[in-house]
Amino acid sequence: METLEAIKKRHSVREYNLNKKVEQEKLNKILEAAISAPSGMNRQPWHFLVVQTEKNRKKVLEANLLVNKWMNTAPVIIIALADSKAFYGRESEKTYLFDVGLAVENLLIAATDLGLGTCVTIGFDEKKLREGLKIPDRYIPIVVIALGYEAENKIIEPLIKGITHSINKKKNFEEVVSFEKIEEI
Repeated sequence: METLEAIKKRHSVREYNLNKKVEQEKLNKILEAAISAPSGMNRQPWHFLVVQTEKNRKKVLEANLLVNKWMNTAPVIIIALADSKAFYGRESEKTYLFDVGLAVENLLIAATDLGLGTCVTIGFDEKKLREGLKIPDRYIPIVVIALGYEAENKIIEPLIKGITHSINKKKNFEEVVSFEKIEEI
């Protein structure tokens, strides 16, 4: 798959085939793509906690907001963390959020390229997540990512997309891009 094709094809998947395991080789490639992202001063302030066991998946689900219970069908959950030991003096500006965001986007596009679905959420209780997975204080949970093979027969996803997409329609090119000067629309 070409890069631009993968970017356009990527979408939020909320129903996975829990019985179809993600191959370790694919998982490694996805994580390698994530850590290949650029970062300010090459500090690479990210760490990815991969959760696959039923016991730890349950801990993540317990930390999720109720609206994200769909994640129980994802065979792999990845927590993208910011590593405070990699900060370089501009933490108050939260530049690490941008850097981790770049890595997460690489992860999402790589997963799409390899035929896997993903969905990113910020809907979790940080304290419960930290306690449940024993995340050291130096790491800051940024997002939780569901990963797996997309389910064939979906029930929940069309309902969620029906709601979110009717509220938030995709903006067209002219609404979000300006050349030289911003004209009020």
